[in-house]
Amino acid sequence: MNSKSCVQSFVKVWLVGVACALAASQTGFVAAETGVWKPVGPPGANVRSIVINPKDPQTVYLVTSGGVFKTTDAGESWAAANAGLTDFKVSELVIHPEQPQVLYAATQRQLFKSTNGGANWSAVTITTSEVITISALAVDPRSPDTVYAGVFGAVMKSADGGKTWTKLSVPTRDKQQVEDIVVDPQTPSTLYVANDDGVFRSRDGGGMWSYASSDLPTFTSYVSTGGSGFQEKEGSFIADLVIDQSNPQILFAVGKFGNFARSTSSANSWQPVNVENIASVVLDPAKPGVLYAVTFQGDLMQSADGGVRWRRISRNVAASLSTLAIDPQTPGTIYVGGSSGLFKSTNGGKSWKPLENGLNAQLTTSLVADPSTSGVLYAATPAGVYKSTDGGDTWSLTGLKNSFNKLVVDPSKPTTIRAISYTMLQRSLDGGKRWASTVAGLPKQRWLLSIAIAPSKTSVLYVGQGSGEVFRSTNGGTNWRQMSKLNCCVRVLLVDPTDPDKVYAGTLQQGLLVSTDGGANWKPSDLQVEINAIDLDPQTPSTLYAGTAEGLYKSTDGGTTWRPVGNGIPKGAVSAVAVHPQSPGTVYVGTADGKLLVSKDGGQNWQPFGKEGLPGVKVTALLVDPQAPTKVYAATEGGVLRIDN
Repeated sequence: MNSKSCVQSFVKVWLVGVACALAASQTGFVAAETGVWKPVGPPGANVRSIVINPKDPQTVYLVTSGGVFKTTDAGESWAAANAGLTDFKVSELVIHPEQPQVLYAATQRQLFKSTNGGANWSAVTITTSEVITISALAVDPRSPDTVYAGVFGAVMKSADGGKTWTKLSVPTRDKQQVEDIVVDPQTPSTLYVANDDGVFRSRDGGGMWSYASSDLPTFTSYVSTGGSGFQEKEGSFIADLVIDQSNPQILFAVGKFGNFARSTSSANSWQPVNVENIASVVLDPAKPGVLYAVTFQGDLMQSADGGVRWRRISRNVAASLSTLAIDPQTPGTIYVGGSSGLFKSTNGGKSWKPLENGLNAQLTTSLVADPSTSGVLYAATPAGVYKSTDGGDTWSLTGLKNSFNKLVVDPSKPTTIRAISYTMLQRSLDGGKRWASTVAGLPKQRWLLSIAIAPSKTSVLYVGQGSGEVFRSTNGGTNWRQMSKLNCCVRVLLVDPTDPDKVYAGTLQQGLLVSTDGGANWKPSDLQVEINAIDLDPQTPSTLYAGTAEGLYKSTDGGTTWRPVGNGIPKGAVSAVAVHPQSPGTVYVGTADGKLLVSKDGGQNWQPFGKEGLPGVKVTALLVDPQAPTKVYAATEGGVLRIDN
């Protein structure tokens, strides 16, 4: 199993004269109601889990931010394996050890099953009176029809391949999410469950449970109470359990804080292991007592004595790692993955190569275009900033090889690009070849979330922080000055195309705010919901649209008053919004659950945008090629998609 992690990002893109980029996810583009969305990259993927076929290690499955991928040649080439999945946000994937054609995949709300090695998936209904969130999966190694699904406060069990289910209550201190489930390979009636309280054990297939973590180390953390509330909680906060297949009395528990413990007594007692920042652990299936672990910092660790002592065998394999797998038949073959992609070693970790052929599901948080040259795109990803000169058919990594999440192109000098991460602000003057830091005047402790450029005076830029500060530069970003401190998280910034002093701020806690004096003072609007994206009508800038956690809103008075619009938009968060630059009544939105829609009447009525190939994951930006408006792009958490009309 692999440690859970979540990654949050907010996107802002600005394309002037042809398309406006939207903070937290948007960009103007040309209408296209029909056609097929085609995945075009950038290469790689945010890898969340790696599952090797135990009977045929040439076959490997990946859980990525763009769904499930499969290889049959040990990673040399990959293909999507999402047929039948209605949601690509797969959180768990398990393969039956004896019948490896049988797989189960869990998304947040739905369980899917494949009986042909992932070629097709069918939905499995978990019958319960409650709304469930599936967070863990396990199968009985002796019976592929016996499946366990971890949900909020319980374990659901099916003995008939998912046709019927029984609820097994786990006696936690309070109702909470099950983080992991493991089954004893020699005695499948023995189960272990992990959650924030620790580890629980059942010896009768889930009928009775006992607390099995009395000596696990505890931590104090803050957990959500729903909405925006948090409360202090103490617990072991176990995210993953690993059981020794050859000696199931040995278990390992990986905590959410990098804490790590070992048991040699079927969880009757635990001993802390002196190794820090562990993200995921696996046992070498061919070498008893040998374990491998990856750290959040991107290192590979090895233990040769059952997890007591550890040594680092690879440093900085990638910027961040969260999962790994060992080939059971080929010694020294290791796969590791994380937000920076997938990597393979065939010599025990001495050297690594990236595996990208066919993997085009890289989490893309921002997408912008050169407004003067057709096909020139820039994409921000956890692996760095990529550039394409052929409309996304091929990509190359620019000089920025760290995680960046917002980009903006200077419309008057299209080879000038700016990129921000939470702590860095970089500028390139040559189309991405060379980059330099431009943080003079910004605080040392930074939490940068948004950036905007003034279309009518491109030497004026703004950046916003998660802690509420708004900074302004009047010399192209060389120097910055704090203009104000808001009591909210500034997620989105947008500058009026005719007035460099008029700025809109979309926030997490205070809705939409407006400044008319360059960010020095702000007036609240009546839109007091969580803002994800903003765009305006380039011909009538007083008409704005805001994508929010509660749907789409429209203002016709410069952002002072707002009304909901969106007949036909499914209920839920709108994560991207864009106004057609030449036809203001045409508006486009992308949603947090991967839907793309278009309106031809100023947002009153909506229809699907594109008939096939919708992403199934959050849309983070929408973009048209300024010089070839028949090409439309959607950046998503599972890569960039393109429609050619």
